[in-house]
Amino acid sequence: MAYYITNNKAEAEAYNTAVTAAHGHNMQDTVKWADVIEHPNGNQFAIMAAAAVESPMQKVEVLPDDWTPETELM
Repeated sequence: MAYYITNNKAEAEAYNTAVTAAHGHNMQDTVKWADVIEHPNGNQFAIMAAAAVESPMQKVEVLPDDWTPETELM
Protein backbone atom coordinates (compact mmCIF):
# COMPACT_ATOMS: atom_id res chain seq x y z
CA MET A 1 0.00 0.00 0.00
CA ALA A 2 1.51 3.31 -1.09
CA TYR A 3 1.57 6.48 1.00
CA TYR A 4 2.33 10.15 0.47
CA ILE A 5 4.62 11.79 3.03
CA THR A 6 4.82 15.51 3.80
CA ASN A 7 6.04 17.92 6.49
CA ASN A 8 2.73 19.80 6.23
CA LYS A 9 -0.33 18.27 7.91
CA ALA A 10 -2.65 20.65 6.02
CA GLU A 11 -1.28 19.31 2.72
CA ALA A 12 -2.11 15.74 3.77
CA GLU A 13 -5.59 16.82 4.90
CA ALA A 14 -6.17 18.64 1.58
CA TYR A 15 -5.19 15.48 -0.30
CA ASN A 16 -7.67 13.55 1.84
CA THR A 17 -10.43 15.99 0.88
CA ALA A 18 -9.52 15.75 -2.83
CA VAL A 19 -9.56 11.94 -2.83
CA THR A 20 -12.84 11.83 -0.92
CA ALA A 21 -14.42 14.12 -3.54
CA ALA A 22 -12.82 12.26 -6.48
CA HIS A 23 -14.32 9.03 -5.25
CA GLY A 24 -17.73 10.67 -5.23
CA HIS A 25 -18.35 10.30 -1.51
CA ASN A 26 -21.19 12.50 -0.34
CA MET A 27 -19.72 13.03 3.13
CA GLN A 28 -22.76 11.32 4.66
CA ASP A 29 -21.80 7.67 4.26
CA THR A 30 -18.05 8.12 4.05
CA VAL A 31 -16.53 10.97 6.01
CA LYS A 32 -13.00 10.77 4.57
CA TRP A 33 -10.67 8.75 2.39
CA ALA A 34 -8.10 7.89 5.07
CA ASP A 35 -6.64 9.04 8.36
CA VAL A 36 -3.59 11.28 8.33
CA ILE A 37 -0.80 9.46 10.16
CA GLU A 38 1.58 11.51 12.29
CA HIS A 39 5.20 10.37 12.53
CA PRO A 40 6.32 9.73 16.13
CA ASN A 41 8.70 12.72 15.81
CA GLY A 42 5.67 14.98 15.13
CA ASN A 43 7.35 16.60 12.12
CA GLN A 44 6.03 14.45 9.27
CA PHE A 45 2.63 13.22 8.14
CA ALA A 46 1.53 10.45 5.81
CA ILE A 47 -1.68 9.51 4.06
CA MET A 48 -2.64 6.48 2.01
CA ALA A 49 -2.23 7.20 -1.72
CA ALA A 50 -5.15 6.81 -4.12
CA ALA A 51 -4.77 6.01 -7.81
CA ALA A 52 -7.44 8.60 -8.68
CA VAL A 53 -5.50 11.60 -7.31
CA GLU A 54 -1.82 12.43 -7.85
CA SER A 55 0.16 14.61 -5.45
CA PRO A 56 3.51 16.44 -5.42
CA MET A 57 4.16 14.95 -1.96
CA GLN A 58 6.83 12.24 -1.66
CA LYS A 59 5.34 8.84 -2.55
CA VAL A 60 6.59 5.65 -0.89
CA GLU A 61 5.36 2.10 -1.36
CA VAL A 62 5.49 1.36 2.38
CA LEU A 63 6.08 3.55 5.40
CA PRO A 64 9.61 3.17 6.78
CA ASP A 65 10.00 1.25 10.05
CA ASP A 66 10.53 4.44 12.05
CA TRP A 67 6.86 5.39 11.47
CA THR A 68 5.80 2.70 13.93
CA PRO A 69 7.00 3.16 17.49
CA GLU A 70 8.66 0.08 18.88
CA THR A 71 6.68 -1.84 21.46
CA GLU A 72 8.66 -2.90 24.48
CA LEU A 73 8.51 -6.61 25.20
CA MET A 74 7.67 -7.53 28.75
